[in-house]
Amino acid sequence: LSRFVSSFFAALWGWKSIYLFGAGCMLISLFLINYFLPPDGSRKKENIAYFKMALSSFSLLKSNASVRLYSASGFFIMAIFAAFWNNISIYLTHQFNFDQFSIGLFSLAGVLGALVAMFSNKILKAFNANNTLLFLLLFFIFLLMVFYSSYLAILVLLTLALDSLIQLLHINNQVNMYGDCHGNESRAASCYMTSFILGGAVGAKLSTYVYLDYGWKGVSLFFVLLSIAGLLLSVRKIT
Repeated sequence: LSRFVSSFFAALWGWKSIYLFGAGCMLISLFLINYFLPPDGSRKKENIAYFKMALSSFSLLKSNASVRLYSASGFFIMAIFAAFWNNISIYLTHQFNFDQFSIGLFSLAGVLGALVAMFSNKILKAFNANNTLLFLLLFFIFLLMVFYSSYLAILVLLTLALDSLIQLLHINNQVNMYGDCHGNESRAASCYMTSFILGGAVGAKLSTYVYLDYGWKGVSLFFVLLSIAGLLLSVRKIT
C-alpha cells in the first residue's frame, strides 16, 4: 500500500510530500507505542550490550542448519521482490508511458497478491508446504516475463502471481524454520529478517546496474537466476 500512497502523494504534491507523510506516520507510531504498550519498569533490567545480544542471536546461524537454510532462502526471495519493485516503475514509464499516479495504480496488483497470505494455510497444505514447487513456479513466471512483459495485461497477471508466491515462500520459510528451533524462535527471527533485509538491499542494488546495461529483459533474466538459486536451496533441503 505504501507504494500506492507514495505515488498518489507524489502525483498531487510532489516528491517531498512523501517525506512529510512519512514523518507523520512516525509521530503516530510514537503515540501508539507509548499509549498502548505496557511499561516495563516493573521488570528487572539486565545490562546486556547490544552487540553481545546480536552475536548471541546470529550464533544460531552456526549451530542450526535449518535457520541457515531458510535465512538464505529469505535472502533470495527478498532480493527478487526488491529487484522487481525497484525497477518496474522505470519500465512502466519507458514501455507504457505511465505517469506517477498510473504507476501507483499498478502497484495495487502487489496488494492483491499479498492478500494471498490470508489463505496461506490452505494453499501451503495444497502445495504440501513445498518450497521447491513454489520456487519452480517463480522460475516459470520469470521465463514468461522475459518474453511477454511488453504486454500490460500479462505483466499485471505475472505481478499478481509473483507477489503471491513471495508471500507464500516467506510464510513457509518461517513456519518450517520455527518448527526446527523450539525455544529459540526470537533468535531465529533475528537471523531470518536480517538476511531478508540484506537480500532486499543486494537485489535492489545489483538489479539497478543490470537494468542500466541490459534493460528489463536483463532484469527478468536476473530474476530467473535468483529463482534458480532458491530452487537449488530447496532441493538441498529435500536431499
